[in-house]
Amino acid sequence: MAGSCRDGRFRSIRRPVGSSIARLVGDHLPPIPAPDVRSPGGATGAHGRNGARAPSGWCNGRVNAVPAGWYADPEQPARRRYWDGAQWTEHFQEPPTQPAGWYPDPGVEGQQRYWDGVTWTDHVQLVPLFDGMVPVPIGIRGKEQHLLVTTEGLVWGDLNVGWDEISSFTQLVIVQTGAEVEYTIQLFHASAQTGLVFGHGWKPDRNSRRAYDVILGQLRRTLGARVINGLLDMFEHGETIRAGGLIFCPDGFGQEEKGELTPWSQFAGLEVNSYQGIWLRLFRTKGDKRKQVARVKITQLHSWVIPSLVEAHVSRYAGCGRGEST
Repeated sequence: MAGSCRDGRFRSIRRPVGSSIARLVGDHLPPIPAPDVRSPGGATGAHGRNGARAPSGWCNGRVNAVPAGWYADPEQPARRRYWDGAQWTEHFQEPPTQPAGWYPDPGVEGQQRYWDGVTWTDHVQLVPLFDGMVPVPIGIRGKEQHLLVTTEGLVWGDLNVGWDEISSFTQLVIVQTGAEVEYTIQLFHASAQTGLVFGHGWKPDRNSRRAYDVILGQLRRTLGARVINGLLDMFEHGETIRAGGLIFCPDGFGQEEKGELTPWSQFAGLEVNSYQGIWLRLFRTKGDKRKQVARVKITQLHSWVIPSLVEAHVSRYAGCGRGEST
């Protein structure tokens, strides 16, 4: 994810020119006779200043003179330049710019930045990733709760919590007759625990599913990134890492309860699947086949961070390439 709007990363961002502006320019340009010669050389057409080729065309094998008018500048096709019938002049028409206003920030998801008509400014505002009512499967049927999710945090009833405050979470999806009907997310922050429960509880709801996806997406972007960075820092120092019932160290990998390590040179793949929970499996080579050495049930957070951790170890310690990862 890109840094904040205060880190100076937006100073060199090019001004926005939407597809509608591009079409506007194209619609009002006069047709350019073919071929459109944009570099010196050849035996046809006149040369303008700086050696730019004149607009020229062919008809029955003969060169036609091009009348005076505005044409695409052969040096900068995005703008128009005046041809006086004999040569290019120094008169130009720049393409129209995007009008001043709020536009999606090209550097930060879920945020808008103000364009003053010439350049990006330092004025930003958050754009809700989700802002609406979701059904609550508690009490009287038809009850709803307002949920607001931004890149900074979420608001659920009286709860207002920032993503940087959350230290862990769990989630549960209830399925009935093949359809998701209820979503539960437990957020752990400071010394408190907050539960979000939404969905009809008896039938699927698209809005609830979208809210669930948005929340998990922000948890992965924030909490997931923090955990990965912390584990990779331990990796850089050669420390032993225990996560999700697995153990990783420079000497190898394995399942904690088995007490055995497989060298990274024998690593043969990693698989994660979500059938009846999230399961992770690690494999080692065995001749021309592979053998499972670990199978553990993990959390959603572990499913985000462990693959990156394994990839880092394989890259450094396998000794014969990155290994096979599936």
